[in-house]
Amino acid sequence: MTRITLILLASFMVFAFACESFKKTTSEGPALTGTQWRLVELNGKAVEKSADPNRDITMKLDKGTGRIAGYSGCNNFTGSFSSASESRISFSLMAGTRKACMDGMEREAEFLKVFEMADNYSLSGTTLSLNKARMAPLARFEAVSAP
Repeated sequence: MTRITLILLASFMVFAFACESFKKTTSEGPALTGTQWRLVELNGKAVEKSADPNRDITMKLDKGTGRIAGYSGCNNFTGSFSSASESRISFSLMAGTRKACMDGMEREAEFLKVFEMADNYSLSGTTLSLNKARMAPLARFEAVSAP
């Protein structure tokens, strides 16, 4: 009887530790998908927050559909993404509206180029970085909202 009690107690402790460990890794910050991300740095240069939040450069990844959508400063964009492992990511079939704006077109082009180059990402707290190999981040984002 004591042996069964010890086995049950050990099993319970392993289960409790696993649950606590899972809770810690999932509650550290927002998830890659389902979160609205706002651009804060592009190729090492800070991007100021707009007075009008609807004018900020943003993106959101949808895990269920494998789609990305956002606003690039003048135009809306959409495309596909895949993340084969925890830190790898690739984007494809990117498309956008074709409005011409008085200013910001250079930054928009620079921003959209990130999706051609990025091959990995990192999440730290409420910050998402899109990177190419081990170079400095191509773009950094701040979480605006999470589900």
